[in-house]
Amino acid sequence: MPDELRHEDSRRPGINASLAIFLRSDIFYKIIRIAREPDKIRFHKLTWADPELLLRVIEERYAASREENVDPKHFWKTFFCPSVKSEATANYFVQRILARPRDLLFFVRAAVDTAVNRGHSRVEEQDVLDAEKQYSQYAFESILVENGYSLTTLENLLIEFAGSKSILTENELKEIVQSVIRPKEVDGMIQHLCTLTFLGVEINDNDFRFTDDPEELKKNLILGKKVAEGRGSSGRFRISPPFRAYLETRE
Repeated sequence: MPDELRHEDSRRPGINASLAIFLRSDIFYKIIRIAREPDKIRFHKLTWADPELLLRVIEERYAASREENVDPKHFWKTFFCPSVKSEATANYFVQRILARPRDLLFFVRAAVDTAVNRGHSRVEEQDVLDAEKQYSQYAFESILVENGYSLTTLENLLIEFAGSKSILTENELKEIVQSVIRPKEVDGMIQHLCTLTFLGVEINDNDFRFTDDPEELKKNLILGKKVAEGRGSSGRFRISPPFRAYLETRE
């Protein structure tokens, strides 16, 4: 399309234009797998791996809403308790969400609404913890519609993790998955749960990696297998923090 717009003739001047298409990552990876020449597709993945960038989404919105010039960091000091479960409140928010701006906004708004309904002058620790349950259900429901399996199948499977440990060995994980999925589909489903970032793979001692990139997942699974072989045990997986409050998993 940009090439056609740059074309100039007697009827029209050429137009310099660029075209960007924004796709959800799971949709993009499905397309790239069947693309005729995937190596020629230029793309850039938008990530929010840096917690500071996520927090700026909230802080800059706050600063923009004030008539006077204010320090964006003032937002947390004024309207929130200093810590939640001995962790700085701002960090608590970003460590328990899927790394997306809309998730942070949902969680923070839920905490503020809870505090307002209780007549609190600031958001207290219990307000955040109760809002986390609301957000966790939101995160749970969001991945149900972002999957390649039937809604009912995935929902029935994810509910099986309720009350389980947050860290599971490969054998424990397979036992849960086999309660809903046919044996020959178990490995594929585990990889699917990883690309949904519901599960993270242990690639080093107590170092669990979460990714929605199929290629990066392949690398993580290989690293996880080698770590397990070095320990003489099976690999381990961890349920991502955003889903634990809703599923009431055990740490």
